[in-house]
Amino acid sequence: MPRELASRREDGLDRRRVTLKLTPRGPCALSKFRPATLEDLSRSLQAVSAEDREASLPAMGVLGDIFATWSKGLVLSEAVNPARVGVSSRPEGG
Repeated sequence: MPRELASRREDGLDRRRVTLKLTPRGPCALSKFRPATLEDLSRSLQAVSAEDREASLPAMGVLGDIFATWSKGLVLSEAVNPARVGVSSRPEGG
């Protein structure tokens, strides 16, 4: 993303973690791309079976909550309980 649209800050404790924050010009620029992005997503989802689309709805709701939280400037680790999302540190079946 161009620097005039977002600022980037690396975490001082974990270099794998990066925070992007929109500049004042960012939201306007991103809104111009939204219709094309939604059209591309819609086209991609047509290849997914109706059953799989239905099965993905709960996860989409969780992701919607996460993205809404991010848009308010909160950090994911402060806003989302991993147990609610269904994330586990244990391997499947273990």
